[in-house]
Amino acid sequence: MHPYHCGVLLLASIVVIGLLLGWGLGGRIRNLAELDVRLWWLIPIALLLQVVPIPRADQGPGRFGPFAVLLLSFVLIGLVMGLNWRIRGFPTILLGVILNLIPIAINQGMPVSGPAILRVGGSLSDIPHDLGEKHHLLRPEDQLTALADVIAVRDPFRAVVSAGDLVMWVGAGWFVTAAMLGSPRREPRRSPSRRQGSR
Repeated sequence: MHPYHCGVLLLASIVVIGLLLGWGLGGRIRNLAELDVRLWWLIPIALLLQVVPIPRADQGPGRFGPFAVLLLSFVLIGLVMGLNWRIRGFPTILLGVILNLIPIAINQGMPVSGPAILRVGGSLSDIPHDLGEKHHLLRPEDQLTALADVIAVRDPFRAVVSAGDLVMWVGAGWFVTAAMLGSPRREPRRSPSRRQGSR
């Protein structure tokens, strides 16, 4: 598995930490299972789109197929987060999605830092160089590279991730813990006039 795909293992570890924290604070798995999340089934589809290899044509619009699929995966995650924005952790995940979408969209794929790949023991030959792929080796002309895959996470994960990934995963851990504790949603704020009228 490429180093930038190993982030899935890191995400799973953060979710497990969220589960353990929720359990340690007296939460229950049943609360997580009973939570109603609109269009939740789009999330596993989006994650699958991120890791499944997509054939790339040599010419025509098909050259940008992998890039378009990666873009679509983040749009699907963002859609679910937006529809369920009152659920704790989801606004944080949405912020991470936006941070990832920006470099992906403007660079026609997510740039990956070569030095970061080498720091985690990866090979530069494994990273595509052409635009239109899901990821490509970071080029001098790429923009907003601070938001790209430039963060090296060493053993045991050996992953290269972005700031947006980290924000998303913090939100995912927060969501799991809050849901287990039975307080998954943020209540809408009432205006002062409504509070006075209810007295």
